[in-house]
Amino acid sequence: IILDSIFIAKRQMPIYIIKPYNKWYIYLIVILIGSGIYYSMEQTIKNNVVRAFKIPSSSMKPSLLPGDYVLCNHIHYQTHNPARGDIIVFNYPRNERVKFIKRIIGIPGDTIEVKDNQAFVNNQKIEEPYALYAHPGNTPKNSKKNFGPVTVLENEYFVMGDNRDNTRDSRYFGMVKRQKIDGKAVVTYFSWDSYIPSWNIFNRLFSIRFSRIGKSL
Repeated sequence: IILDSIFIAKRQMPIYIIKPYNKWYIYLIVILIGSGIYYSMEQTIKNNVVRAFKIPSSSMKPSLLPGDYVLCNHIHYQTHNPARGDIIVFNYPRNERVKFIKRIIGIPGDTIEVKDNQAFVNNQKIEEPYALYAHPGNTPKNSKKNFGPVTVLENEYFVMGDNRDNTRDSRYFGMVKRQKIDGKAVVTYFSWDSYIPSWNIFNRLFSIRFSRIGKSL
């Protein structure tokens, strides 16, 4: 834009008649007003429509990988109830300034039990093709591979990470209240290997995972 402006300016007549609005402070006011409108719209969209989140850990692997960027739909649950299998973004119950992302396993009224990392809902084993057991036969210390049974109360949800041996979920911090749910994760819009240092931009670019871009959740 700067180079284009210089090129255009050089093609102008040698004598340019200053217009009433050609004042630096008028341009400054226009820039400030435009920035304010943009910021206000950006915050409105982020808080009420859709927001982007970066996945920092492997707790939802393989559904979500570190370095995935996902869009969260804030308005979905205004017209729909959270359902089993939904991947949700919510305020971490022990520190509400932190956002967590997990999968809903139990909805209000369900009885949840975990046996050898396998979830049972109302005494029925559920199919979990998304679940990953990173340490088969070698369960990490303090892992809650057996849990419950517990009953999910009204307006609460039982959530778990897909990476069952490497996640902190409702087995540790309890149920998630509906009013603490930010929205539903709907799509992975970008992905690359976040473990490569940000200064190593060359390798970062070559680590883009094109097959994950546009993946519905």
